[in-house]
Amino acid sequence: MQCTRVNKNNYTVCFWHIRPVRQYRPSESIIHQAEERGLRAEMDSHADTTVAGRNCVVMKYTERSCDVSPYSDEYEAVKGVLVVQAATGYTSKNGRNYILILNEALWMKHLDHSLVNRNQLRQYNCEVQDNPYAKEPMSIHSPDGEFMACLQSQGTTIFLSTWKPSQRDLTDIPHIVLSSQQPWNPHQIKFPATSYAEQEELETRNISATATVSEDIDDERDGRDVIFDIGNFTSRVISSVRISHEDYKVREEQRKLSMTKSKESKSSVPETGPLEESKLQPPKTFLSSDRHSKTTPEDLSERWGLSIAQAALTLKATTRNLLRSALMPLARRYRVDRMFQVKRIRGSIATDTMDARIQSIHGERYCQIFGSKEFFVEAYPIETKGDCHTALDTFVRQYGAMDLLTFDGSKEQGGRKSKFQATIKKYGILQKVTEPGRSNQNPAEGVIRELRKKWYRTIFKTNCPR
Repeated sequence: MQCTRVNKNNYTVCFWHIRPVRQYRPSESIIHQAEERGLRAEMDSHADTTVAGRNCVVMKYTERSCDVSPYSDEYEAVKGVLVVQAATGYTSKNGRNYILILNEALWMKHLDHSLVNRNQLRQYNCEVQDNPYAKEPMSIHSPDGEFMACLQSQGTTIFLSTWKPSQRDLTDIPHIVLSSQQPWNPHQIKFPATSYAEQEELETRNISATATVSEDIDDERDGRDVIFDIGNFTSRVISSVRISHEDYKVREEQRKLSMTKSKESKSSVPETGPLEESKLQPPKTFLSSDRHSKTTPEDLSERWGLSIAQAALTLKATTRNLLRSALMPLARRYRVDRMFQVKRIRGSIATDTMDARIQSIHGERYCQIFGSKEFFVEAYPIETKGDCHTALDTFVRQYGAMDLLTFDGSKEQGGRKSKFQATIKKYGILQKVTEPGRSNQNPAEGVIRELRKKWYRTIFKTNCPR
C-alpha cells in the first residue's frame, strides 16, 4: 500500500495504491513436519535392536522376522516382527533437513516413538555421546564426520526429535546412514573387552583401599605358602581357557547338516501302495496367500531337483537383496527401491597403493590399484596415501560394491578410524587383510608389478626424461 499526495487549489488529495500480495503456501514437507510434531527417537539401552515407530517409513523389507519379548515374562511376546530398512526425518537448528537411514530395524508402526540402540550405531563407527554430565554436548556423529545431530533430554530420557518423511522427501533430501546393512544379531556381537591381565592389574589397586588382614587369619592357613597357592593357580589357569566362537559355529553347522542328511535319508524311502487322501499335495499355482515368501529347503529341492542338504546350503549362500514380495497374482505396480542402493559386484577384488616415486604434472604421486584374478584392472591417481578412500568411493559408484575386498594392513587402509574403513562399512563390503610380508596373498601386488614393467618400457621406448 502506497500514498501519493497532490496539492490542488489549496487542497491536499491522497491517492492510495494497493498492491496485490501473493499468498504463501508452505511446502508439503513443512506441513508433514507440523502434523507429525512431537515424535522422537529415544536412546534406549534395554532395546538390543533399533525399533522403528510411527515417525519412520519402510525403505526396504528383508525376508527375516523375529519375536520381540517384553521386559517381564508376565506379558506375551510380539511374534513375527519384520526386520526392515527404515527412514526418519530430522531437521537441524539451521533449518536443513536430513533423512536418517536405520538398517536392521524392527518395524512396529503402532509405537508413537522409535527406540534406537546406541551400540548398533557405534558398531557402524557412529559416535554417540549420550552422557549428560560429560564435557562434550550430547550428539550423534556419522562415520564420515560430515553430519552431527544434537540430542535432547526430558527427565531421564535422551532422544532425537524426528518426523515421518514423505515420498518427495525421500527423493529430494540427502540420506545419512547410521547403521550397517549387515544382518544384526545382538547375541553374537562382541565388543572390545578388557583382557584378564588388564583387569587383574586395575583391580589390584583396590588393595590399598581395603583394611589389612589381622595376624589371626594368617595363623589359620595351617602353614600353607601364601606366595604360591596351587589351588589358586589351578583355578586361574582353568578360567583363562577360551573357546573360539568360530569353532563352535562350525560344529553347529556340521551338526545341522548331519541332521538334515539323516532326515533326507529317512524321507527318501518310498512308501509302498497308493497314498492316502490326506497325504496328497496340491499342485503348484501362481496364487499365494502370504505376502512374503518363505522358501524352505524342501520346496527348493522339489523345484530344482536337488537334495535337501544342497538346497539348505543354497539358501544359506543366497542373499536375495532387493527382493520384492506380493500376493499373487499381481494387481498393481511397485515402487523401485534400487535408486537408493549401489550396484553389487559378485566376486573378490584386491586393492593396493602404488608409489610412482615421481610426481605427475597434476600433482599426484600415488595410484590406487584395483584388480582381480580374472584380469580386471582399474587405477585411480591420488595425491597422498590417505586419499585411498576417495578412489574406493569412485570405484563403487562407477562399477559397484564388491562382496570381498582384499588389502594389506597399512594404517591408511586398515586403521580403525580411517576413512577407508568408514567407506567399507558404508557400502557393506566384507574385508580381508593380508598377513605382513605375504605379498602373494594380495593379487593387486602382481598388477602393480606388471604396471611398473609397462611404465619402464614406455620410458625407454620414448626416451622420456624422468
